[in-house]
Amino acid sequence: MLIRFMNSDEPSWRGVLYAAAMFFASMGESLFNSQYEYRIFLVSMRMRSAMINAIYRKALTLSSASKGFFTTGEIVNLMSVDTQRIMEYIQVFNFLWSTPIQVVLATYLLWQQLGVATVGGLAVMIGLLPVNAFITGFLRKYQVSVMEQKDRRIKLMNEMLAGIKVLKLYAWETAFEKRVKDLRNKELRYLKIQAYLNAAVVFSFACAPFLVSLTSFGMYVLIDSRNILDANKAFVSLTLFNTLRVPLAFLPLIISNTAMFLVSVARINDFLRSDDLDPRAVLHGSEQDDKPVKFVNASFAWSRTGPATLHDITLSVPKGSLVAIVGSVGSGKSSLLSACLGDLVKLEGSVTVSGTVAYSPQQAWIQNNSVKNNILFGKSYDHDRYEQVIEACALKTDLAVLPAGDETEIGEKGINLSGGQKQRISIARAVYSDRDIYLFDDPLSAVDSNVGKHIFEKVIGPDGMLGGKTRVLVTHRLSVLPDVDTVVVLRDGTVSDVGTFQELVSRGGAFSDFLVQFIQESEGEGRVSEEDVKLFSELASRVSSPLSELTSYCSKFSGSDADDGSSGVEDGHKKGLRKRTMSKRSSIGGELDSCGNIRPMRRHLSKAQMASKAKLTEEETAQVGSVKWWVYWEFTKAMGIWITLGTLATYVISHAFNMGGSIWVSVFSKDIDAADVTLPFNGRMLLVQFLRTVVAFVLIAMETPIFLAAVAPIILIYYFVQKVYIATSRQLKRLESITRSPIYVHFSETVTGSSSIRAYGATDRFVALSDHLTDINHSTYFPSVVATRWLATRLEFLGYCIVFIAAFLAALGRGTLSPGMAGLSVSYALTVTMTLNMLVRSTSDTETNLVAVERCFEYARVPQEAPWENPDFKPDPSWPTAGKVVFEEYSTRYRSDLDLVLKEITCAFYPGEKVRGNCWKDGAGKSSLTLALFRIIEACNGAINIDGLDISTLGLYDLRSKLTIIPQDPVLFSGTLRSNLDPFDTKSDHDIWRALEQSHLKDFVTGVEKGLLHDIVEGGENISVGQRQLVCLARALLRKSRILILDEATAAVDMETDDLIQATIRREFSDCTIITIAHRLNTILDYDRWVLLFSRSTCFISADILDTKVFRSD
Repeated sequence: MLIRFMNSDEPSWRGVLYAAAMFFASMGESLFNSQYEYRIFLVSMRMRSAMINAIYRKALTLSSASKGFFTTGEIVNLMSVDTQRIMEYIQVFNFLWSTPIQVVLATYLLWQQLGVATVGGLAVMIGLLPVNAFITGFLRKYQVSVMEQKDRRIKLMNEMLAGIKVLKLYAWETAFEKRVKDLRNKELRYLKIQAYLNAAVVFSFACAPFLVSLTSFGMYVLIDSRNILDANKAFVSLTLFNTLRVPLAFLPLIISNTAMFLVSVARINDFLRSDDLDPRAVLHGSEQDDKPVKFVNASFAWSRTGPATLHDITLSVPKGSLVAIVGSVGSGKSSLLSACLGDLVKLEGSVTVSGTVAYSPQQAWIQNNSVKNNILFGKSYDHDRYEQVIEACALKTDLAVLPAGDETEIGEKGINLSGGQKQRISIARAVYSDRDIYLFDDPLSAVDSNVGKHIFEKVIGPDGMLGGKTRVLVTHRLSVLPDVDTVVVLRDGTVSDVGTFQELVSRGGAFSDFLVQFIQESEGEGRVSEEDVKLFSELASRVSSPLSELTSYCSKFSGSDADDGSSGVEDGHKKGLRKRTMSKRSSIGGELDSCGNIRPMRRHLSKAQMASKAKLTEEETAQVGSVKWWVYWEFTKAMGIWITLGTLATYVISHAFNMGGSIWVSVFSKDIDAADVTLPFNGRMLLVQFLRTVVAFVLIAMETPIFLAAVAPIILIYYFVQKVYIATSRQLKRLESITRSPIYVHFSETVTGSSSIRAYGATDRFVALSDHLTDINHSTYFPSVVATRWLATRLEFLGYCIVFIAAFLAALGRGTLSPGMAGLSVSYALTVTMTLNMLVRSTSDTETNLVAVERCFEYARVPQEAPWENPDFKPDPSWPTAGKVVFEEYSTRYRSDLDLVLKEITCAFYPGEKVRGNCWKDGAGKSSLTLALFRIIEACNGAINIDGLDISTLGLYDLRSKLTIIPQDPVLFSGTLRSNLDPFDTKSDHDIWRALEQSHLKDFVTGVEKGLLHDIVEGGENISVGQRQLVCLARALLRKSRILILDEATAAVDMETDDLIQATIRREFSDCTIITIAHRLNTILDYDRWVLLFSRSTCFISADILDTKVFRSD
């Protein structure tokens, strides 16, 4: 109408009316479109929330077999990347059906203008469809490949972050760096191909409007000489072609998003359809049943297709009884408890559990929460019962020295606590829960002998807090067996014997070996009473060899060494020595009184200091301000590999303690994905819209220069609106990123502790917490989208003001401006509206999503470890030759704002002596001493020398590669058994088989189908904890160095296997310096010397620990 007005004699006011009509019609369209965008976002956000919650709920019921297919990292990828893909697709889904309608309508109107010439344009469009369909097929194929590689990378990173301590202790970073780099390079290769395919689709559709208009106009003029392409027909047609441009421009995005959407839906569908735990695997009887736990001819397996783990189990546990489960490594002890919880696949028979259950797993599950909340575990606080539990579980002393007592927050997976402290908190949780049935999976192996004795007497034993409750105890600590009601012996997944301790002893057979170990341990602990001696003598006289040989042990205790009430008496010299060593102050906030107990120091800390110390973990913080300009530059580098490898190489273990591995998984999944996919798209859109805006303004200004003066104030308003929006949007994005991490932290904790959560009946509470965290995340995500709609409405209003100005000036200049130029100005003004809006939104989206890059680089800039290698000083390749280790006034702490964990330690480990032992109470600093030796934590004062070299002068690789450790927590990585033993692939099969034979794993490995190539799932969950510990022994045998550290290396194995391991160590490492941290005194009775740590600050060194009777003092 406006072009027609330019060629007519209509009154001028009509031109102004037409310009105003264009403005109000466009504003109406904008308001309706904003409401649509708002509503469709609500739908997509609710869909994302539903999918996250469905994935979380599924993870809680996932069967053991399914967990082998879907690792924690892969499931996190589903929650972060795939749900985001589906959410984004829902927001553009309606274009899938509206785009063809727009094309049809625009084509019909073009037919009205150009007639049959429109067919030429249609032919071009139709000709492009099969080309793009062909490209889309490849696009979907490579999208699948990208997601597979992303899953593998996230899975590997999740495992590496979970086992980062082990990687550093073994100096394996380079081997895993190569694995990450290979996966990332494959992912980038697929991303590059995908980018080329996307570019081809975009190019074809970008050319489409031009080719369609060129073909249509050319045919229109050539078909008939009478066809004149006047201004009215040309600009109406161009407007319609521009209308076509929008749906055609969206088609590549829709095609790409459809491919990603289908892949993500298929992946989530596969996960949600995977096998659940069978709710009928465990029958639930009446709480009045006199046999609360009952197996009848029951057989179980970890998967339906795998071999049976437990065979034909028939067993009843009387109500109120204490039943001990014993057996060798891999005999099925933990599997029996898992069967009670319903975690195994029932093949035949039945298992009935009558009553509520509490479960304490072998590897303690600790939440990223306060100590108090870990114990309460959702139950209401009962002060008297709580204090009773703390006392019974020997936690009072530990809580006294924590910065905020039981309100101290502990890190993810309990990384701020020792293994014994974690186990005691796990036991305390079970005790406080006040359940009918208690399942304990070897809880005493992680604590020292005295603490274990205390816990058994005060908690588990007949006179403990749980006396009268039904208790099933898996144990390797055979000294407790005389005090249990029934002993069940497992062998190769079957019940080989059941009876009381006396009954089993009288039968002899397999159980006799356990009794030998029992006597040895009792001797080492110094807890053999006269009654015990009489009992053993009587048992030994009634049975045949080898039990009859125990008489010699009994005779040792028939005299003054028997526990006659005077075991605490010491000679004056030793008494004075002990008094001097225990008079020093503790370095962790307490001091020792005259009784040897720790009492809290009176410290004058400010509230801010106490609040800081109460949180041993750091939370993410939201930065304020614009994105740093260096981020733009750094983003142009090789984003993914740089971040992945840089973080791996510089990851300080103390920083891992502070941040938690799940937060890093969030960075490696969602944030890296934003850098890979979202930001390139934002950058392309920003460049395209900028160029279109410049071209449009130049063309309009060429015909109506006054337009620039009229538009200048609007452009200024554009700038200020953008500035306000970007500042707000950036902060909202940062808040969204910060509130997203707790979802993944909570999820990772849930997957790890799913058995405990189900056992305690806390599923609903954890699901509610997950929903709450998701709501919090969406409460920060929702404002960012509303802000986007706020921006769009105002930008479109300003854009339509520009259209009105262009139309108004064209109407006023009817006499001086040709209709063609008027049409061109208005047409490009309409284009400017869209391009300016897209320019501002692309700019804001680019800067907002750069927060993800900024977040990556901030995490990559964590405090760095010492250099991997020191080019200025390289030790001799044969170093260390002797193996002498000297601590000189050594002090260290985990973090600069925390107390010292070791204070002025001075001791020496001399070469030539076979074995040393470091032992004392949990939390005394034993494991910290090991971390210091490997420079996982650095010295604050003093030094450590190995063969005369100060280890602080060495590169970390030069140091760690020359030391060998068998760690307390046996960590395995997904892959083959061979890759877990020799990640650098430098050892021959012969060497590996020899190490397996020496570590007593050869029979197991030869019994599996693939042998050395036996698949190990994430965390080594498909083999027992004891077998994992033996794999760590095999690693040490392959690595053999002059210095060997054993950090509770045999805590998870039975006594018989422990003896075999000790024999192997004595034989294969006879010329090495061996430093052992042990709670089982029988493993170190023949050691040359003992080093006892008292409250992390002083050492007691003795060559004959039994004479000093230090162990009897408690």
